Amino acid sequence: MGHFSKTVLKGLVPVMLILVTCSETLAGFISLYGVLQLILHENTVFSLMGCYLGTLSFLFLFFGQRIAKDYAGAGSLVPYFLTAIVSILLLSI
Repeated sequence: MGHFSKTVLKGLVPVMLILVTCSETLAGFISLYGVLQLILHENTVFSLMGCYLGTLSFLFLFFGQRIAKDYAGAGSLVPYFLTAIVSILLLSI
């Protein structure tokens, strides 16, 4: 909570935490199912959906880091975000 105490989001922290947690968890489950579909049926639909949702989760986190002016924290997310983007590109080929 202290991270956003001086921002306009200070009252929304519990809602944002639930939103990010749910989107990351759902992205993980969809990605797991997508990997199974990719291996068994060579179908990339669920893998792409998992990557898209994971990338959206990173955008949520970048938004929060930007509002809180935690640029070092945002910088630590960049490699994971780039991995998600590369995954989307590779699955789209």
